[in-house]
Amino acid sequence: MTDGISGKDVYEALCQYMVNRPDIGWGKAMCDGMLESANPFDRQAARPPRRWFVLLCLVSFLVFGFFSYFNNLL
Repeated sequence: MTDGISGKDVYEALCQYMVNRPDIGWGKAMCDGMLESANPFDRQAARPPRRWFVLLCLVSFLVFGFFSYFNNLL
């Protein structure tokens, strides 16, 4: 009977697979969610942030600023 594969071996193989595939993964999903779609003809073109992401950042900073100002935290 052959030996089974350990969990550490599977984890190392999965990590190596993710390193070899930069087109998938958590970081790629986050960038795709926050930035505009990539230009398939020009990979070096800058990707501006999406409008909803900029609005969400501004509103969250504004709420934090109001909260800290009116509670005398600054």
